[in-house]
Amino acid sequence: MTDLTNDSLTSSNPHALLGVVQPEQVPPRVAILEEAKALIIGARQQEYGPPEVNHQRIADLWNVQFAHLLADGKKFTPSTVAMAMLQLKAARAVQSPGHDTLVDLIGYAAIAAELHEKGL
Repeated sequence: MTDLTNDSLTSSNPHALLGVVQPEQVPPRVAILEEAKALIIGARQQEYGPPEVNHQRIADLWNVQFAHLLADGKKFTPSTVAMAMLQLKAARAVQSPGHDTLVDLIGYAAIAAELHEKGL
């Protein structure tokens, strides 16, 4: 929380007055977001391919595997795969809410949002 004492109100540092977070004060939540970002556009994408391709591949496999459960010709899409992966990670987090699982949740949420925005 920003200190609004007389010293901070008369400070020559405008960031202190405005309560702006300095780079050295980056909250842990931002570091976790950056870690997830690095994974989904770096190592994971290099290993599995772009989310559109990888999630379509998963959707195609699930459409065959679960055809008998899908009603009225419904199909899995890359977006529904991303949402299912979010649920999988959330279920794991109930048992073991470790750092890696929570970072993966953030990554899948970002991928789900991107695929939804693309209409996939």
